[in-house]
This record gives sequence, structure tokens and C-alpha cells, in this order.
Amino acid sequence: SYYAHLDAFVRSSGGEEEPDLPGLLDGLRAQAIAEAAVLSLQQGQFVSVEPLA
Repeated sequence: SYYAHLDAFVRSSGGEEEPDLPGLLDGLRAQAIAEAAVLSLQQGQFVSVEPLA
């Protein structure tokens, strides 16, 4: 939820705990999946998603 993410951010900013929030790699993975879904729809076939580092 929004509150849980905000609470985690505030706690990590204060040094209380490690942030468990989505990062850049999560965003890149989501983008790769979205692009593969569009290609799959356009081509009418399965499109694999290459793994990221």
C-alpha cells in the first residue's frame, strides 16, 4: 500500500532499516516485459524476455 511504502521510505531515511522498495532494476525488468508484450501482440507469437544482470 501507499502507506507501507511511505513508512518504509521514512524508516530507511532515518537509518532504521534497509529499504525494500522497487529500484532501477525492477523498473528495467518491467519495461522489458511491457516491450515484449507489445511485440508479442504485434507479431502474434511468443516473445521471450532476455534476463537482465
